[in-house]
Amino acid sequence: MKRIRIGIAVAIMGMIGIGIYANMVSAVNVSWDFEDEHKPSWTAIYENADMSIETEDDGNHYLKLSYNGNENRGRKYYDVKVTDINTKGVIQADYDIMYSNTDTEKDGEIQFKNRSGPGISETTMVSRLGKNMGYFRTHNESGKLIAVKDIADRTLEIEEGKWYSVKFIVDLDNGKQSIIILDRDSGELLSNCEYADTIDTGKNINMITFSSGTDMCLDNVKIYNSKAEKGYIYGSPYISAASKNKYHLLGQNSDGSLTALPVGDTTWSLEMERDGISVDSPTARIIVGSQPEPGPVILKAERSTNEGIIEEKYIVNVSK
Repeated sequence: MKRIRIGIAVAIMGMIGIGIYANMVSAVNVSWDFEDEHKPSWTAIYENADMSIETEDDGNHYLKLSYNGNENRGRKYYDVKVTDINTKGVIQADYDIMYSNTDTEKDGEIQFKNRSGPGISETTMVSRLGKNMGYFRTHNESGKLIAVKDIADRTLEIEEGKWYSVKFIVDLDNGKQSIIILDRDSGELLSNCEYADTIDTGKNINMITFSSGTDMCLDNVKIYNSKAEKGYIYGSPYISAASKNKYHLLGQNSDGSLTALPVGDTTWSLEMERDGISVDSPTARIIVGSQPEPGPVILKAERSTNEGIIEEKYIVNVSK
């Protein structure tokens, strides 16, 4: 599908690999939107995954992955390799995803791995993102399951049959991962989790897979080397009296799609002071009093990084 919201192209990443290590590449930029109705040439590693192209009511096509019931040496799940890769730097997976069953444990994943052979001892899990008992989850540096938080710092629950746009950004050089999740249809930002530690550091990635024991519906999958070229402020352009609005500074790639900015500290301010209006510098929360001076104000974000200062401005219209 070619549905794009607020500059967001969605793409996806895969999971485990088995004994296919040839033809690795140092850089990657691959994508699938499934509008040609052809199944991708992804590899079902344990030969127990079914792939089918499905059609929504509006004519949009997407890929459905399913476990076909053929248990492989105790594995009641499938691993589908998306692409060969052998790289470090910043790798980003963009994808739309829909789950038909959310009440399962440690399921519906995308995995970034370093694998030297088919055995478990020869596989290092670098980073992973999936679902667990109805919510999105990832893992910290010790491998412990961690719930993904929404923008209100609550556990981000998953609705069955709902499409989500996911951006999973893994900085291999610094051992950090960031997660951006949006409502695919409305473009609403649901989660922005920056700079968590990856499970393993100092490793390159040579395999990206999708893994699950239940159905995964995917669309607009893109895997590529990512670099933030500038900032992007997300939030409402309108705010009224006696209210508060929170804003987020995200990154943008050269094509306008969202990504994570380099690690750094962000401060927020109003470019010009206005009676009855203020902004909390660390949290980007605009506070409007009961009798504000109406009209547009300019919200400014500055992030100080090792690569310099990133500055973005955003016009917010204030009404009584």
